[in-house]
Amino acid sequence: MTERTICLTVLGRERPGIVAGITGVLFDTDCNIRDSTMTILAGEFVMLLIVELPDNLTSTGLDQALAEVQRRFDLSIFIKRLTDDEVRYQPPAGTRSWAVTIYGGDRKGIVHHVASVMARKGISITELKTKVVGGASGVGIVSMKVMAPADVELAVIRGQLNEVAARFGVEVSIG
Repeated sequence: MTERTICLTVLGRERPGIVAGITGVLFDTDCNIRDSTMTILAGEFVMLLIVELPDNLTSTGLDQALAEVQRRFDLSIFIKRLTDDEVRYQPPAGTRSWAVTIYGGDRKGIVHHVASVMARKGISITELKTKVVGGASGVGIVSMKVMAPADVELAVIRGQLNEVAARFGVEVSIG
């Protein structure tokens, strides 16, 4: 691989211009964004990028190039170098992807109990989003994308999630 790959994490209070500032530095240093996600949670900006560095740039050099944007926006920036194996990661053969949605009154512990069902069966959560709509007594919405081993039966997981749903008084769908 002629270019090296890093995971770049950016955290800070949301304000206009952060994405333009970070991506401007990446463009100016000849980096390539391979994968990214960004969101704002309770006013906090969070961005995660997988970035290829050109041969003439080290992760320390990129860190130095990001210093002005980091200072201007009061950001926390972390760089993790990825190994070739991490970059080439592929889900194990035979895995299946499912979507899980949980809807109902916001209750502490729902995410933990659903995640525990998944963990016990060797299911990886590949994406997780939660949102409470309507204030303190509002409705909670949880959506997950999961990757299940080939030998895990959807009907078994559905039954275990229905038990969690009954305990918390929410609705769960999977498929």
